[in-house]
Amino acid sequence: MEEKIEIIRKVNKLLIIEDLDEKEINDILSDDVIIYIITKTNAKTFEKIMNILNYPDKLIQQRKDIENDLLNDINNVDKNYVQDLISQIYFKDYAKNTLLNIETIIETINSKKDLKEMINDNILKLLNNLKYFFSLNINELNNYDLNDLILILNELRIQNKLDIIDKLFSLVQKSFYLEMKNSFNKSKILNGINYEEINLNGRCAKYYKLQCQTENQKQFYLLTRTNKIEDYMLKDNAKKEYIKAFENKKYLSYSLIDNHIYDSFSSKDRITFGYDDIKNNYIMSSNTHDGQTNQYALKDNFYVIKQQYLSLKDFLIKTDKYNEIVLKNDIPILPSYIISNTEIPSRKIIEVSINMNIPIIYLDPNYYDIHIPVNPVSNEERNTNWYNHFNYLEYDLLKLCNFKKNNIK
Repeated sequence: MEEKIEIIRKVNKLLIIEDLDEKEINDILSDDVIIYIITKTNAKTFEKIMNILNYPDKLIQQRKDIENDLLNDINNVDKNYVQDLISQIYFKDYAKNTLLNIETIIETINSKKDLKEMINDNILKLLNNLKYFFSLNINELNNYDLNDLILILNELRIQNKLDIIDKLFSLVQKSFYLEMKNSFNKSKILNGINYEEINLNGRCAKYYKLQCQTENQKQFYLLTRTNKIEDYMLKDNAKKEYIKAFENKKYLSYSLIDNHIYDSFSSKDRITFGYDDIKNNYIMSSNTHDGQTNQYALKDNFYVIKQQYLSLKDFLIKTDKYNEIVLKNDIPILPSYIISNTEIPSRKIIEVSINMNIPIIYLDPNYYDIHIPVNPVSNEERNTNWYNHFNYLEYDLLKLCNFKKNNIK
C-alpha cells in the first residue's frame, strides 16, 4: 500500500508541478511509475503526461499495444469495465461522461428543427447506437455483440472521425449561445412604452410597468442575476464600483427568463439585475436547474453536471424555479435593468436605480403568467447526472488482458 501511495505521489508531482527539469523528471520516472502511467491513468491524464514528456514513442506504443490486445479479445474482458474501456480508448473519457455528452447532443438536436436538418441520418443513428450501448447494465452487456461495435469505431478511427462527439457537443453549445445572444439583440422591451418618474430627494428613477403593451413586451428574453445590495450601489459612481467588484471574477452565474413571472426573485436586502447584452463572454455551463457551479472552479471543457442546450423555448419550459447559465467573465457586463418583484419598489432599489442610472421594470401580474415548469429534471435524475473526474482508471489494464508486465520497460 505504501509503495502504491508513493507511486501516486510521484505521478501527481509530474502532473501538478510546472517546469520540472529533465533530472527531476527522470528521478520521478522509475520503472514502477512508468508501468503505472501506462496502465492505470485515464486517457486524458495519459495524454497530459505524454505532453509533459514530449510524446515518447515507446511509451505511447506500449499503451497502444495493451489497448489493442484488449480490443482483439473484447468479449472476454470483464463486463464491469468494458464500457469504460471502450470509451477511454475511442473517446478519451469515462463511459458515463461520454453518455452524458451524447444525451445532451441528442436532446438539443431534437429540440431544434434547424439543427436536426443539418445532421446526417447516419450520424443520428450512430449517436443513438452509442447511447444505447453506454446505457446497458451488466446483464444486458452479456448479450451485446461488442465485435460489431468495435468494427464501427475502428472505421471511425480510420476516417479520423473519433472526435465526432466533441465536435457535435461544441456545435450544440454554440447553437444555444448564439440563439441566446441573438434573442437579446432583438429584445427591445422598453420600446414603445412610457416610463414613470419616481422622485427621491430631488433625483429621479425611471420606472416601467410592463403590461404587454406592444409586441416588445409580449415576448422577450433577459439574463438576470440576483445580488446583495452593497453599500457602493447606494452611492455615486455605482456603475464604476460595480465593474470593480466583478472584473476579477473568472466566470459569473446568471438565470435566463422570458415574459413570465418567476418566484425566485430577490428578497428585501437583495436586488435582481437584468441584462440584454452578454458581450463576447462565452458560455461555460447551462442547466435548467441549479448547476452547482459555485462548488467548483470551472474551466473549459470541464463539466460537473449534465449540460442542457435546448432551444430557448424548451429550456425555459423545463426550467425549475430558476435555471443557471454560467458565462466567462472576460468583459464585465453592466446591467440594463433592475427587475422589481413588487409594484412599488423599495427605497433601496430606487436608490440603486438612480446611482447606477438604470431603469426599474415591473411585470404586472394582471398581464403576465406565473412561470410553471413542465417536466423539469427530477431530483433522482439530477443525482445520476454527475460527470466523473478521476485522474486514474478504476481498473488495471494489465489485469484485463494477457499483456505481460515485463513487456513494459
